[in-house]
Amino acid sequence: MSADSTSTDQLQTQNLQLLDKIDELRAIGVGGLVELPQIVVYGSQLSDKSSVLERISNVTLSTIRDPCDRLVTEIVSRRASHERVRLCIRPGDSRINGEGQRGLRHFTSDEIDISSTPFSFSRKLKELLERASSCMGLSTLALQVNDDVLRVEVSGPQQPDLTLIDLSGLSLFSNTVQNNEEKELIDSILEGYLKSSRSFVLAVLSGKNDCHDQSILKIIKRFDPNQERHLRIAAPPCPTDLGLGKQDPYLQFIKIEDVKSESAWHVLPNGSAEKHHTPDNKLEVQEKEPFDHGKWASLSPDQVGIETLIVRLSSILLCLMRRNLPDLIDDIQNKIWDNELELEKMGAPRATVQEQRQYLIDISSQFGRITNQALNGSYVHEFFGGFREGTTRTGEFEFQRLRAVIQEMNESFEEAMTIRGARRIIQLTGATVDVDSEMKRPNPYMHGWTPVYITQGDMEQEIKDMMHRRGVIEETGRANQLVVGSLFRDQCEPWEMIARAHVLNTWGAVECFVQLVLKHLTNDHTRSSLTESVLRSGLDKMKVCLLEKLGELCLHYKSSHPVPAGRSFLSRIQSSRTKRQVSASNKSTKSNTLPQKSNEQLRAAEIIDHMQAYYKTAIDTFVDNVIILAVENCLLRKLEDIFTGKTVIAMEDHEIEKVAAEPPKTRYKRDRLEDEVSRLHEAMQSLKVFDRDDSMTRAFRDLGKNRNSPSELHKAKSKRGSKSIEVKD
Repeated sequence: MSADSTSTDQLQTQNLQLLDKIDELRAIGVGGLVELPQIVVYGSQLSDKSSVLERISNVTLSTIRDPCDRLVTEIVSRRASHERVRLCIRPGDSRINGEGQRGLRHFTSDEIDISSTPFSFSRKLKELLERASSCMGLSTLALQVNDDVLRVEVSGPQQPDLTLIDLSGLSLFSNTVQNNEEKELIDSILEGYLKSSRSFVLAVLSGKNDCHDQSILKIIKRFDPNQERHLRIAAPPCPTDLGLGKQDPYLQFIKIEDVKSESAWHVLPNGSAEKHHTPDNKLEVQEKEPFDHGKWASLSPDQVGIETLIVRLSSILLCLMRRNLPDLIDDIQNKIWDNELELEKMGAPRATVQEQRQYLIDISSQFGRITNQALNGSYVHEFFGGFREGTTRTGEFEFQRLRAVIQEMNESFEEAMTIRGARRIIQLTGATVDVDSEMKRPNPYMHGWTPVYITQGDMEQEIKDMMHRRGVIEETGRANQLVVGSLFRDQCEPWEMIARAHVLNTWGAVECFVQLVLKHLTNDHTRSSLTESVLRSGLDKMKVCLLEKLGELCLHYKSSHPVPAGRSFLSRIQSSRTKRQVSASNKSTKSNTLPQKSNEQLRAAEIIDHMQAYYKTAIDTFVDNVIILAVENCLLRKLEDIFTGKTVIAMEDHEIEKVAAEPPKTRYKRDRLEDEVSRLHEAMQSLKVFDRDDSMTRAFRDLGKNRNSPSELHKAKSKRGSKSIEVKD
């Protein structure tokens, strides 16, 4: 045997092995998890697609058209020494019952000998089909649709090594369905196959109507706009049955229609299934002979006849599988990681109270670790994301970095207190205050606020009038503290409103942070139950504590007299006097007149000086107290204790079950994920031979180009880069 012959045999063996492995993945349901390379058959209503499939498979399949027109049929053809047919079922994704899925997967029919008499073969095939239909719940009396897949395995010495997915029956059945739900299911199934970038569509067109009136072309173009992954099968009437003039429309349609090349077409003579089951090699001769004469002879021999079609389909399928193999392996691995992450997030199965309690203790431990890092500003845990994520994220994810969020809120609160803390802005003569520019700052506490201005003179007059109304007796040489206190309390009226908004905002930030942590650590059911049963009361207590502390801090400034003390107070009084005197002096210089003020005006001005000095001293203290005594002590300091191991240990058994027991939906999800992981691992094991660094895989990857992994996590878990490969016919 020559070296070339040996290499060819090895390549054919590898090709068949790859084809079988892909079929194995499809058989165990991996096709519903990742897109598999496949050839799908899709036909128009009057096309002779049954005949096409029968000629490819060498088996009369018309027996299985009803009721299996209501589902997808997978035809697996393999060359073997014995002629056999066997049926299997692959359950659809809509079956949520695990037992039902397993029952369908275990259905395998007896083998039928194709070489038996046609009557015997047809009868046995019909009996097997009835068993399969009953197993799938398909009634012959009622119109029903199903997303299960009927797998027809055909083997024999003359069989091609080919796998086809037949959608044509289901597409026709959709025209008779009246139920909207069933119609949506059919459309979903068809779209899933047709839009997949790894599907190659064998479009069978009718020759029984106007060759230009093909609605199927519109559907194919919608899913394959670049017209790169489908082959059109034209089945015009036999050329000898057409007049010379009638041949032109078909030829023109095939040769000039808007496809990228004539190779996108293949022509088969139309006719009955019986006609095309001529034995031995006479069929190919009979099919090609009419196309050897007249205008039909202009077609390439490679575009005519069933044998050349089988060769083309085999080549297309193998190229499709080779081209997509590296990406397919990566997709399967990525899907395994995604499912394992979901399972890890769900935690261990929780059937007993002890397992449920341990589950909550584990969550509380991680909750405490993340919270501690958030409060200290050391964002190391994966919950906080990387540096780039932390600096670019917006929306709810801002609240992950809690210390930074609280610090920003504190700064906005301090700024708002400085600008709008006073009820009225006192303007000295000749002085200007650009408050309008301050209002334009992006500060949440400045929205909807309009400053109230009053001049120094008007303020002094207001104080004089108040003293007269109240009959206040002036103390010689001193500002009356009763009047100072009254004026101060009026001036600091906005403090409580601004501070209340601030403490509630910080509490809201903490609540959002808690929800984000739980969302990271648990599933939605546990997060919701844990919040309502355990954390809600703690968060509400923190809110009450905050508001009580705020009320305590505001009480003195709302009802008590000012208690000025310290050098800072005296220096602020002196500063206020100096500013007032300089303003009055500037005014007198401009008007060339000496300021004349009565003793009452001087006493009123002194009261304003005392009030402003005390205001500036008190507002700094108030801001610090709100931030430290309220936000830090009553909120942030208590956050770490809101959910700990002690909290879980103190919970009653019925509380533990309510929070941590898995609902049926979660148990089903866990079973589904575990089943998918099992099937995906089986798929990876199946493809392991192609994933090693052998000559074939290297050739595939050398034709490709690097692409990024789907997520940073996947990059971290695997340094093996993904490839995209282009293999041309």
